[in-house]
Amino acid sequence: MAYLATFDSGAPDPKPVTGWYDLGFATYSNMPAAANLIPVTPEQWAARMASPGAWAVTGGVLAPYTAPVVPPTLAQRAAAMLAGGVTITSASTPALNGTYSCDPDTQSHIQAEMLCVQVAGVFADGASTVTWPDAAGALHTFQTPASFQAFALAQARFVAACIKCQIGAASVLPSNSVAIP
Repeated sequence: MAYLATFDSGAPDPKPVTGWYDLGFATYSNMPAAANLIPVTPEQWAARMASPGAWAVTGGVLAPYTAPVVPPTLAQRAAAMLAGGVTITSASTPALNGTYSCDPDTQSHIQAEMLCVQVAGVFADGASTVTWPDAAGALHTFQTPASFQAFALAQARFVAACIKCQIGAASVLPSNSVAIP
């Protein structure tokens, strides 16, 4: 049996294996150039199934390979932070402490409540308090429009800072933990 692995001979070491050929099993009409092929032992052929995609050619030798982990970009890290929410800690009202969602629907709801607070001095339903869920679904009651405004401002600053990182307008991630009065 003849086994071959293919790789890009022009790439720098380690050169990841991009395909496998079993010449005893099939006839291949479009084989890569000989410079991009390396013989594979029966042991390597069997081992390739245990760790597919984890082989490379280094110095002309086929060997197990672990691709380097590419760290996430700043934009990806900012998106992950937004998905994880913002942790709010209130100095005056510990019952408000929690991690709150930052998704677009939540942001729209915050904006609607804040518009009513700023225009009418009460929340959207006319009440002077609002009950708000954190990311886990636990409910927190903001006793005054001012306490909700502090929450909304803290969350807005966090979201804006994350978005600036996503679009390349900032290079430092914000803290996902914010204190409010």
